[in-house]
Amino acid sequence: MSFDQLLAPPVDSLVSARRQLATVRMAAHAVNELAVGDLVETGVFRGGTTVLMARVLHNLSSSRLLWACDSFRGLPRAQAQDDNRHGCLETRTPPRRSCNRGRLGFFRAPRDIVERALRSEGLADHVRLVPGWFHASLPPRGLRAISMLRIDGDSFNGTYEALQRLYPLVIKGGIVYVDDAGSFRGATVAMEGYFRNRPPNWKRIREAEGWYEAVWWRKGMPRDGLSF
Repeated sequence: MSFDQLLAPPVDSLVSARRQLATVRMAAHAVNELAVGDLVETGVFRGGTTVLMARVLHNLSSSRLLWACDSFRGLPRAQAQDDNRHGCLETRTPPRRSCNRGRLGFFRAPRDIVERALRSEGLADHVRLVPGWFHASLPPRGLRAISMLRIDGDSFNGTYEALQRLYPLVIKGGIVYVDDAGSFRGATVAMEGYFRNRPPNWKRIREAEGWYEAVWWRKGMPRDGLSF
């Protein structure tokens, strides 16, 4: 399977081509190399990466599901942990692109936009849409094991709730991807808080300019030679 071919036609996404390709490669690895577990995405927006992950399932003729979870009302209200007034920590190495602070309603997209994108490519059967705020909707009924968890919640609440409610379902060796770890302060604080006593050995996905916005790791695999 050519991963580059799965990026065409282009999808409606704010995610860079570098991170789109990483998402496709991770999804394919989860399906090909792990015996069990569905794919889960928390933070769908207009469904761009949802379509990419569904393309992987379709291309591999997989019976696994992609659970696409979103409030479809935008971001939740910002919390104290999202506050970026104390500096963006741009001096870190490698540097972050920014320290954004999401606000209520940012990145709002109606559910029917995602549904139309999936139907247009015949991918709807591979996906279960899960509407609602994460504290009330996760984990969805019927989800038992996760081989890839893609978190794109931007805010502290969106990231922390996804980790708290879904990380226990990620199988050993399962891939966890957090898209906003280098761009939204709340997402980073959520990761640091959740893994305070057991931080995973996460790797950064760098953009061409040297910045990073996303990190990933495999659960329970501290010495990981994989790259995406």
